[in-house]
Amino acid sequence: MRNEEYPSSVSVATVMKVVIAVVAVIVAVVASFMVFENLSAKEIMVVQSPISGKLTWHTSPGVKLQGFGTVTKYPKREQFWFSAKGDQGSKENESIRCRFNDNGHAYISGSISWEMPLDELHLIAIHTKYNNSHAVEQQLVRTVIEKSVYMTGPLMSSKESAAEKRTDLLRFIEEQVQRGVYLTETIQEKQPDAMTGQMKTVSVVRLRNDTAGQILRAESSPLEVYGI
Repeated sequence: MRNEEYPSSVSVATVMKVVIAVVAVIVAVVASFMVFENLSAKEIMVVQSPISGKLTWHTSPGVKLQGFGTVTKYPKREQFWFSAKGDQGSKENESIRCRFNDNGHAYISGSISWEMPLDELHLIAIHTKYNNSHAVEQQLVRTVIEKSVYMTGPLMSSKESAAEKRTDLLRFIEEQVQRGVYLTETIQEKQPDAMTGQMKTVSVVRLRNDTAGQILRAESSPLEVYGI
């Protein structure tokens, strides 16, 4: 009986060793992917320590120490589309509605290039608030563009936006995206109706300027605040 059982016990031990070796190899392979991380020249990376929670930023390309920490990557530069065309950005209509002072409206399509800052102070603020690049684009960049478009519409009529103030429309939007929305005031003014020619009272929005003639801002642009 002993001679018959002995080979069986050796076989079980061998199988156990093989299983342990395989598990060890798998663990080693998985762990190797959590020790180092390769960073592309097009990206910025932050590693959060699994123990202290400290954030370590990397802005230059190459292999970086991960140390089993959590990795989050951001693009250095990105193109954001808000377009009605399915081949520009999303397949859905993401154009932004603009309403003018004569109650006419339009849907504006376009794109904007945005770049992440490279200093840790701004990067930490962005990561703490938004945590990923998609949130930065949708909750910050798009929101700023929508507000700038909304504040630009009342500065002109729909006719003016398509004619003499067409360049102003684009300039006003760009300036407010970059530096913050304008401080404005609303006045009542007599103007001829575009259809009938009869005079009517309309609400006209005007820009407010300081003593030096510079346009006043209601607030700073969040993009400027975050260094984007």
